[in-house]
Amino acid sequence: MSAATDLLSLDDALAAVRLSQSNTLHVARIEGYVTAVSLAIDELVGPVVRRTVTGEQHPGGCDRVRLRRTPISSVTTVKVWDAGISTTLTGETLSVAGGYLAEQDGDDPTLLSGTLRRRSSWSSIPWEHGTVEVTYVAGRYATTSAVRGSRFHTAAVLTLKSVWQGEADTVAVVGEYEQPVSAFPRVVIPQAAKDLLADQIQYRGLA
Repeated sequence: MSAATDLLSLDDALAAVRLSQSNTLHVARIEGYVTAVSLAIDELVGPVVRRTVTGEQHPGGCDRVRLRRTPISSVTTVKVWDAGISTTLTGETLSVAGGYLAEQDGDDPTLLSGTLRRRSSWSSIPWEHGTVEVTYVAGRYATTSAVRGSRFHTAAVLTLKSVWQGEADTVAVVGEYEQPVSAFPRVVIPQAAKDLLADQIQYRGLA
């Protein structure tokens, strides 16, 4: 079964590896590879398809909180916990003062960077000592279908094609006979896909 955060639909995945839409023999395996490819790209550039991150906790006492899964599309709730008591903060906008400010993404004004500043009367203040708990929506696109046509979609297609090559039967010589041996590929993002996403890469160790 396809995952909600997959970057490719089953039809697009089958087309990428040149299998007929009526070919059901490899569907389960293809879906598994699509999910693995999507997770690998998410790890490289951050969430692509949106998902809710619930109750992510950070220590207070700092000047800003940096959410772990970025970029994000919206912040749902921000709570400050101290001695077992929580205070829910409201977000600051251009016209309304609030208890925190979610900074915009520098590259895409429709997204948020994942940095939260504590605010009071339009000014930044340190976060209280204690725990900051945040629920938010991470990711760039609302659904798998919305990714289609983007460079993230193209990178996923390139990666799936690369992985699927390992599914081709190879021929090994055993004694005097030749017999097919199934290869077992692992997900490695090809350089062409990385080049497409170069300005979005968050984890340079994977680049």
